[in-house]
This record gives sequence, C-alpha cells and structure tokens, in this order.
Amino acid sequence: MLKSLLIALQRKPALKRLKASAIEFLKSYCGDYFYVIKQWALQKVNAFYISSPRISSKNHKGYLTFASNSAIHGWLVNENGSAVTHLRLLVNGVETTFHLKRVFRKDVKLQYGVESDCGFEIYFTADDYQPKTFEIQLLENNSNTVLFDSEIKYQCSEATTIAKARRCHNANQLVDVVIPVYAGFEITKNCIESVLASKNTQPFRMLTINDCSPDPELSQWLRDIATKEPLITLIENPQNLGFVQSVNKGMQFDRANHVVLLNSDTVVSDNWLDRLVYPLTHESNIASITPLSNNATIFSFPNMNPSSDLPLADSVESINQALFKYNAQSYVDVPTGHGFCMLIPREAIDTFGVFDHKTWGKGYGEENDFCLKASRHGWRNIAACDVFVQHVGSVSFGESAAKRVEKNLAILEKRYPDYLNSVNCFINADPLRQYRNKPSQYLLLKSQTNRKSIIHIIHSLGGGTEYAMQRLITLSIKEGVDCYILRSINNGQLYRLENADQSLSVVFDRVSEFSNLINLLQKLSIELIHYHQLLDFDDDIKLLPRQLDVDYDIALHDYYLMCPRVNMLRKRNDFCGFPSLESCHECLSNSGPHPSSRFIGSSLNKIQQFWQDNNEFLSKARMVVSPSNATKKLFENHFNGLEVISKVHPEDVVIRQLIELDSESSRVNVAVIGALGEHKGIARFKALLTLAEKQFPSLHFVLFGYGSDSLNKYKNLTITGKYKVSELKCLVSNFQCDRALFLSPWPETFSYTLSEAFELGLYPIAPDIGAFSERIMAAGVGQLYSLGDSNEHLLHLLEKTHSSGGEYTVGKQYNNILLDYYELT
Repeated sequence: MLKSLLIALQRKPALKRLKASAIEFLKSYCGDYFYVIKQWALQKVNAFYISSPRISSKNHKGYLTFASNSAIHGWLVNENGSAVTHLRLLVNGVETTFHLKRVFRKDVKLQYGVESDCGFEIYFTADDYQPKTFEIQLLENNSNTVLFDSEIKYQCSEATTIAKARRCHNANQLVDVVIPVYAGFEITKNCIESVLASKNTQPFRMLTINDCSPDPELSQWLRDIATKEPLITLIENPQNLGFVQSVNKGMQFDRANHVVLLNSDTVVSDNWLDRLVYPLTHESNIASITPLSNNATIFSFPNMNPSSDLPLADSVESINQALFKYNAQSYVDVPTGHGFCMLIPREAIDTFGVFDHKTWGKGYGEENDFCLKASRHGWRNIAACDVFVQHVGSVSFGESAAKRVEKNLAILEKRYPDYLNSVNCFINADPLRQYRNKPSQYLLLKSQTNRKSIIHIIHSLGGGTEYAMQRLITLSIKEGVDCYILRSINNGQLYRLENADQSLSVVFDRVSEFSNLINLLQKLSIELIHYHQLLDFDDDIKLLPRQLDVDYDIALHDYYLMCPRVNMLRKRNDFCGFPSLESCHECLSNSGPHPSSRFIGSSLNKIQQFWQDNNEFLSKARMVVSPSNATKKLFENHFNGLEVISKVHPEDVVIRQLIELDSESSRVNVAVIGALGEHKGIARFKALLTLAEKQFPSLHFVLFGYGSDSLNKYKNLTITGKYKVSELKCLVSNFQCDRALFLSPWPETFSYTLSEAFELGLYPIAPDIGAFSERIMAAGVGQLYSLGDSNEHLLHLLEKTHSSGGEYTVGKQYNNILLDYYELT
C-alpha cells in the first residue's frame, strides 16, 4: 500500500502538491527525525536496510537515506557546514572505486543552514557485490576518520510479504517478445526469422505489432508468418501510433508476462533470451536488462558508443558464443537501458507503468525515462554481458530520427538533470571494458592468418596522418598482410588495439596492463611496427620493438620528434625555421607543448634530452620515411647522421583537366579546403577577408569545411561545414570555384587537401614552403607565394591569376607495396 501511495504521488499534480505540503510539515514538526522517517519509508519500498544511517563522526553531520548493492545516497557536511567532496569507500573492509555524483539538497540547507550541494549519490564501479548483507564504511579522503559505518542488509527473500515478494522476480514466467514494425521488409524479416530460429529453454511468445506499415508486402508477410507460426501473435494498428504506443500495447497485452522490447532492425541467435532472463533468477528490483550490441551506445561491442558493422568474418552467433565463453552469467549495473533490445520484468511494469507516450511522442527517450524513474526508487538497470544482439539502428524512425532525438533529449535532460552526468561517469569508468576485452581478444586471435603482420602506431586525432595510414593498410591487405592499429585514447591513459577494419578492439590500461598488450601482440606474431605518430603516447611505446624483437619503421607526418609543438610554429603562429635550443626554450616557455604531447617542462636540459631520446629512436629504425624532400632535409639537418628516405604517400595516378579560369567574370570564387585552425593559417585568412571586403569586392571565398565561430561575421565568406570526399566535387561545382587557396604557415609534409584540389581541377595557390612547393612544381599546375608577401599582394594574386587550362598528371602508385614501399621481400 505504501508503495502504491508513493507512486500515485509521483503521477498526479494535486497529489504532488499534497506530498510537498506533507513533507514541509514533517520537516518543521520532526526536525532531524524527518530523515529517520524518510529513510524508513524508502526502506519499506527497497530491498535493502541500513543498520546505522546516521553519521558517526563528531565533526561532521550527515545521513544515509538510501542503499542498495550498487549505490548509496545521502548527505554530508563538515563542522563548517561545507559539503565534503573527497571521500573513500570501503566495502567489507576493502577499499573500492566508485562514481560520486553531487546532489542539490535544498531541504538540508533550509533545515541546517549548510551548503546546498551537500547531497551525494555513490555508485559502486565493482560488479561483484551480491544481494546479501555487507558492510560499508565511508571515510574522508585526507584522513582515516570514519564518517559512516553501517551494515547493509538484503531484505528480499521467500519469507517476505507478498508486497515485497513482487519485487523478487519470477524468471519462469512467460516472456512476451514485443516487435513493433513499420518499415524495412528485409530487415524485419531477418529479425523475426532469427527469433524463430533461435534455440532457448525460456518459454516465450512473439507479439509483432504492425504499426500501419505503408509497405503492403511487409504487412502481408506479417500476416502469413503469424498464420504459420503458433509462437507469433499479430497485432495490427488501424492507424500509425508510433513506437511508444505500439510497445505499450505489447506491454499491456498480458499483464502476467515479462516483456522484451525488440526493435525490428535486430538479429538474435541461440540462447539470447535464456541469458537475458538469467539475472532475474538471482537479483531483485531489476527495472531493465540490456544485451551488448554492435550499435547501442554504452552497450556497444567491441567499443563503447561507436556504431559499427559486425566484425569482419564474424556472425551474430560467433560473437554471442564468444561473449558467453568469457562472460557467462555476468552482468553490470548501468545508468539506463537501451530500447533496441530490453527486457522489462513484469514487476517493474506493474510498479512504474508503461511508457509515457504523451511526453515522448512516436519515440526516443521513453525507455530512458522509464529506467531513470525506476532508478530513482532504488531499482536497477543491468547490462547482460554474455548476450549479443545485432542492431542496425534508426530504421524505426527513418529520416525524422535526428530531429526527434534532439527534441526528446532536451526533455530528458530537463526531467533528469543528472542523467548526462551519470552516463559520462559510466563512460569514463567503463566497467564493461573487461567484459568486452576478452571476447574481442578471442575473436581477434581467431581471425588471424599465417601471413605477414604489421602493426601501425597512431594517435586518435584523425586528419591526414590517419588517411595516409589507412591508405597503406588498404594496399597492404590486398597483398596478403594482416594489419593492426594501436591507438592512444583517453588522454593517453589507455591503449586500444584494433584490427584493420576497426571492427574488433581490445583496450589496455597504459600502466597496469601494458604486459597484457605485449602478450597479445606476441600471439599475433607481429613482424613489423610502423610508427606514424607518438602524440598522446608515453615513452613506453618506444619499447615495443625490443619487447617483441622486431624491426620498426617511422613515418614523418609532422615535426613532433623535433618540436613538442608539432608544427614548429611560435606563439604568433609563424614558422620558426631551423629550431635551435635557445629558440625552442623561449617558444615552449611562452606557449607550451602541444596539448597531446607527453613532453613536460621547457628547460634547456629537458629539450636537449627530448632531442637525444628521439635521435636514438630514429637512428635505430629500419627505415625513416618522409613524404617530401623538404621534410627529409629538415630532419637530416637537425639530427646529425640521420638518413631519411623520401617516399611520396601512395595515391591513385590520375589525369585531370584544369578548370579554365574566367578572367572576365565579375566574381571570383576561391575555394579553401578543410578544417581551418591556427596551424592552417586562420589568422591570416581573417585578415585577408577583412581587406578583401574593403578593397577586393570581386573576391568571394568558400570554406569547404569549418573553422572558428568568428568566421561567421564575414559577408564575403560561405562556410559549407564538414563534407564527405565524395560530396566535394558537387559542392565545388555548385559554388563555381576555379582556384584554391592554401595558407599553412609551416612546411607541411604532404597535404591531402592539395590532393583534393588537384583531383577536382582547381588551380592551387599556396605558400612556397614544404610539400606545397615540391608537389605544385612537379605537377606543373598552380602558383606559389612567399610567406612574407603582403595580404594585398596575395589578394591581387587571387584576383588576377589566369590559366589556359590543360591536362596534368598527379598521384603515385607502387606496383607492390611490400616490395616498393616497405622494401620487404
């Protein structure tokens, strides 16, 4: 009865006001005992009891108001009335990690006159707490003062009352697998047939809900399969209700059954349902259970959040088996479920009702709302780590998905202000990582061949370095090479090993799991290490060749090995030329290193040691390769005795016709390609735009890419935003551009944006420095200017440049990438 009253108070506005008045009365009448009453009420509808909720320290004040086997909530202040923000947690005497979320407690502030953000919610990151009696101790971080010392008792058992027993789940109940259908004939067919073909011991019924599909073929197939298959019950909506109301129909179809919501763009395999139901036999107060998937945000495998296709050569069944092999009967508490495939126990539906279709319309956010509402009352959302369900994603919503997501996410954030913060905390802690790693490692080794294998070392910043590496990998695979990628992620705290198509990955802690990384690389029989970029990596990454006993190559994509700022640009973003010890000291003292650099300090000794270490690293490489002669010369001049080999990045050889420039046109459209930042000359670009507005009205610039918001004020500039390479030709044609401007103030080592200009027939106008000089002169197309030329001179050049058109050839192909580029036999 108490539980029903509390839920009713949440639903009715009038009752909400009554509840608020009652709380204010109790606070004023009961004083400090209000929290005793509140704690007692919470425990009446919770499966856990706190033996000593009041604080045990004389110099602090506080109370535990809620506890479960995954979280504790309460409030805490010191003798000055300030919130205590740094805490330690011991469970059964063992210190453990946790997420700490600050909570605004206006009630405590009004009652005691303390800081309002004194509330806290602590979520355990360990996943091995069982629903039984255990002891917790909460200590202040900078001392051994015990603030709370309490026994948490599990109350849910066969001997409890009927009201409490409803919260202990009956896993033997029939499960209704609810599949709402609107469009996508083939993908829906695959989904339903996979459910029918899967082998499970758990009894279930499939409720397919045809939400007035516009596809007559799909509707007829649903009727035909429902007639043939006794497991299927077909519900047909006379009009389109949307996802939320359709699944509500399924959830209310039989009020005795558990429910699995399954999107029509999913594929399941054997035992998926048995494993999804398993936690119900061992846990109570479960609001939702979600499996892992290739496309399910925090539930994604092998990487959290990115959506991906299935790993190469792996099926849903093989991934499902791998997860079960290493994660059998394992599950982790999560901040929310995911509606692509989500089991909701009948007890949770009875307690919290069906989804709120009035708020969420035709879909997105409804399952999060349900899960968060349940979580507020002490119920748990769980990830089943031994189940994999394939998910295509957004088929149900189609083209309207993006707008609906944006609108409903705003509502969700307003209703649950701490939602995104709790998700971010979960992502940062990533308790699912260990459950992704072992199956991924197994599948990675399983996909191994007996061919040559190369591992590429690179940052996670993208750009031209990433593009060059991917091109080499593509060509290497065609010649029978197994390729792997090792990236530094999470600000260098983690290393991620990926297969060539990035569909499988294993993540290692840089410090504690580095030896595990070495062991896996040894099993993969790595024969060559190709270093592309050391940004965000610690120096331990240079030890790989010795630990694996293999050779290594170094590709010079920039100047990081001689310049901690990467591009040899000073604070004013001007090129420093040949770096001396004194000039580097001055530059680093004023501007610091690149944000992703592991270089610390700016002293002469530090810089000298940095150069000595990198000189040794370069000198021991099998090959040091530069894509331009200019870069080769800079490195050889800086590191005495170093031999650098110049090899242009592989590109398709193409013959192009230069766009013929119209010298009589009243408007000249100038293309600027790529992401425009400080190192790409954005400061000079702004100066050119300002001067052009006043003195060169015929010039109009089109930025095919993006830059800072400060560019939006210029009337002689159009910004397209991010683009796909496949879209660029059409964009350039639409804006009638015939020339391209490049402004990089440093000697770029190659420049793929110049490659794009060549590919499109744009006439390049670039600084006479680095790869620009070499490539433009080699192609015989374009014009060079000096970095010291005035802005007025450069604008005159853009306005008056003429070309008679004609053909040119660009690109470089290697007949055999292993033999001609890597020089391997």
